[in-house]
Amino acid sequence: MRPPYIVAILFIVGGFALQQNCHGQETRFSETPIAESDQLCASKKENEQRDGFRIRKKLSQEGHALAMGKLAECYWDGIGTVQDNKLAYNWFLKGAKANDARSTRGVGTLLYLGRGV
Repeated sequence: MRPPYIVAILFIVGGFALQQNCHGQETRFSETPIAESDQLCASKKENEQRDGFRIRKKLSQEGHALAMGKLAECYWDGIGTVQDNKLAYNWFLKGAKANDARSTRGVGTLLYLGRGV
């Protein structure tokens, strides 16, 4: 018999690897559009970075809070697009209002650095 703390750890770790889509079906995080955009934006190829940027922008416009923070990072770092601190700040602010922690940190960082405002 396994100790109860090991079962709890396995349950928690398993929860991070799986999520439910809008139809109640479980999918792996690596199969989601935001994960795909992460892979594309991490690429060294500019055309793949642009594709990742487009995915993040589409998801952000649909109200996906995590995508808003990641889109803002694209604008901030110039990944897949032209570097633009004002657009980065605006998308971080939208993400923060949607309760995304990454975006809240981004707003604070840009304000601290005096960029985008």
